[in-house]
Amino acid sequence: MAIVEMALVGDGSVVGVRVVRPSGIPEFDRNLVEAIRRAGPFDPLPAALAPYHRVSIQFDATNPAVGRDGP
Repeated sequence: MAIVEMALVGDGSVVGVRVVRPSGIPEFDRNLVEAIRRAGPFDPLPAALAPYHRVSIQFDATNPAVGRDGP
């Protein structure tokens, strides 16, 4: 599991992405950050959240072939 934080500005642009809890798999963490950057811009923020908002997202990836704890 990894936790990634992204910062958005009012127009939905991603202005920052960082891993706040690494998964232990550096390639997975890098791919998460890049995927979030590529996904932006998002819809504009609601007025109550603008002009700047941070969001933390938990990503939990398992390999269905081996399960959460491995073989």
